[in-house]
Amino acid sequence: KMNRAKNTLEGWAKEDARYALSLATQAQLGLSFNARTLEHAIRTMRHSNLAECRELSQKFYDVTKDVAPSLIILTDPDEFKKAFKTDLQDDNFRFTRSNLQEYVKAIIEKYYGELSEEIPEILEDKHEKLIISNNIDTNIAAAIIHNNSKLPIEDTFRLASTILADEERAHNFFEETLKYISAFDPIPREFELSGDLKFELIVSASNYAQLKRHRLMTLLSQDYDPTLGITIPNSIKAVGKENDLREVCRRSEELYNDFLPKYGKAAEYCLTNAHRRRVLIAANPRELYHFSRLREDEHAQWDIKETAGRMMRLSKDAAPNSFMLSGGKDKFENLRDE
Repeated sequence: KMNRAKNTLEGWAKEDARYALSLATQAQLGLSFNARTLEHAIRTMRHSNLAECRELSQKFYDVTKDVAPSLIILTDPDEFKKAFKTDLQDDNFRFTRSNLQEYVKAIIEKYYGELSEEIPEILEDKHEKLIISNNIDTNIAAAIIHNNSKLPIEDTFRLASTILADEERAHNFFEETLKYISAFDPIPREFELSGDLKFELIVSASNYAQLKRHRLMTLLSQDYDPTLGITIPNSIKAVGKENDLREVCRRSEELYNDFLPKYGKAAEYCLTNAHRRRVLIAANPRELYHFSRLREDEHAQWDIKETAGRMMRLSKDAAPNSFMLSGGKDKFENLRDE
């Protein structure tokens, strides 16, 4: 017991002694990557302001280029051009962060003397602040300003409110924020700082099977409910088989109703992929951009594509500036030109 107490005290002492260490102190790091996160790390660190990060990017590249050559093509502009005969779209990694820092600096200099008094409710305990705000565009604008300056949160919300008070100014702010984003780039992390948009959907089993692949979104589903009706593909209607499908579903519902009292949830196996359930989804704008790029694209399956289209129309109604570039990958250039 004495040794255990001594080890605990020594551990605490070492943890506290760390506060005096220089940030230049070297340490060992062990980590694991999947191919996608490794690609992102190499591309991000390659354009870092810190030489150490740029060197680490090159080291990651050197040790993996022979192990995963197809991955490395996506991280090296020269190899990419050789493979695909076109330039690697790297502007987001090269310019977005530095551009935002310069842009926010210019905005502060221009508008800091005329700050709005509008700020959300903020609860405070010493250094900790809880911001209670539901305005999506304002939350994201404040996060962009905060992350690219040294202003306190109150001033970033005041400045965001000042900018968003004018429709053209608000549009220009978000346009500048997304200036270097391509159809294949993630949206800046600041778009996560708006809280979640919450949707209730009624979807078929086929639709739900695709929807649940988006694991970063919070997704809660009710049991299947035959009273919600069925989803009938237009292709089945076009060949005159709608009534046949309805009859299949009717019989499956009869069997479901017979099984339900005795077998409970297992009775759902009697239903078809056309049957529906209610789903509750919560997702931040950054997650919804990713969802939109995939599920509103021309190659997306029609059922989830229609669901995604309606979800994003509602999102644009709620936050038109934040979602100005949402849409399928195939429509990205048109969205950029609007």
